[in-house]
Amino acid sequence: MKPPIPRVTLAVLLSALGLVAQNQDADRLLQRLIDEREVPGLAAVVVSGERVLYERALGVAEVGERRPMTLDTPLAIASLSKCFVAALTVSLAEADVVDLDAPVRQWVDEIPESWPPITLRHLLSHTAGVADYIDFPNMRQRYQREAPRAEILAELLSHAPAFEPATRFDYSNGGFHLVGHAIEQAAGDSLANLLRDRVFQPAGMARARLLEPEADDDDVAVGYVAAETGVAPAPYSSRNWSYAAGAVVASARDLAHWIQALARGEVLERAQLRTLWTATRLPDGSTAPYGLGHQLQRGANFTLAYHTGRKPGFHATMGTLIEQRLSVIVLLNRDDVDSFPVAQRLAAMFRGAAKSR
Repeated sequence: MKPPIPRVTLAVLLSALGLVAQNQDADRLLQRLIDEREVPGLAAVVVSGERVLYERALGVAEVGERRPMTLDTPLAIASLSKCFVAALTVSLAEADVVDLDAPVRQWVDEIPESWPPITLRHLLSHTAGVADYIDFPNMRQRYQREAPRAEILAELLSHAPAFEPATRFDYSNGGFHLVGHAIEQAAGDSLANLLRDRVFQPAGMARARLLEPEADDDDVAVGYVAAETGVAPAPYSSRNWSYAAGAVVASARDLAHWIQALARGEVLERAQLRTLWTATRLPDGSTAPYGLGHQLQRGANFTLAYHTGRKPGFHATMGTLIEQRLSVIVLLNRDDVDSFPVAQRLAAMFRGAAKSR
C-alpha cells in the first residue's frame, strides 16, 4: 500500500493547481482587452509581498513596427508619477533636505507674498488650493507643445489659491509642479536626477525615468487613441507640463521591483511608507481620499493605497491592498480603456493566493 500524501505536500499541490487556474483566468481577462477592446498592448504583474504571483505582457508596443510589448517595455504612467515624487520628497525630508511642514516659499521665492503659508505636505495631499493647469484655457492644444518650465510656473502662480491650506481636498496637478520646483531648489539637482539616484536605482527600476523634453524615448511604447477605425498614435504630450505631476515612464517590471523594495523595507522605511499611505484629515473631522501622492480606498476589511494615471495614449494603475500585502500593476498603451477595473479583477482573482502564502 502506498503511503498517504503528507498534508503539507497536498496543501502545496492544491495551492499550485489553484494558481494555475488563476493564471489562466487572468490570461483570458487580458486577452479580451486585446481582442474586444482593441488595446494594442498591455503589461500586468501581481505581487504578494516580495513574490510575483503573475506576470504577463500581451500585444504590441508599436502597431506599425509590430514591436512586441514586454514586461520591460517602458510606458508613460502619467499621474502614477505622483507616487514616486511623494516618495522622493519624504526621503528628502528624512535626510533634512526639506521640511514637509515648512512654507514652500523658502525654496520657491517666486510664490507671491500674498499667498498663505503652503507646505509640501499640503501640496502632496492636494489640500493647498493651488490651481490645476488642466483647467487652464486651451490646454488640449497647449499640452501638445513644450513651454519653458519658468513660464508654466509663472502662470500657475498667477492664480491665487482657491482656499486656505488644509481646509479642503481638491486634486491639483499644479500643486505637484510646485513640489518639483521646491525639491529641485532645496536639493540643488534636477528632479530627473533625484528620482534616478534616490528612488529608481535603489529600487532596481532599470528603465524608469522622468522624461525631459530633450530625452530619448525610442524604447518607450507608443500610445494610442481611438480612431474611426481602430486606433491612431496619440498626439505629443508636453513633458514640461507633465513634469512632477506625470512625466515618469516605467515598465511593469520596474513597478514590480518598487513593490518588492517596499516589502523589504528598502528605499523607504516603514514609518515613511505609513506617511504616504495615511489619509489626510480635514478640519471637519472627515478624511480626504488621499495620503501623500497616493489615492486611498477603505472597505470593511481592506485598505487600498493606489494611483491611476491617464494621459493621451496611456492608462495605468498600481495599487496595494495593505493588509493582504497584495499589489497589482496594469499598464495599457490606449487611454480610453480604464486599467483600474482590470486591476480590481486581478486582485480578486489572486487574493486567495496571497492569503495562503
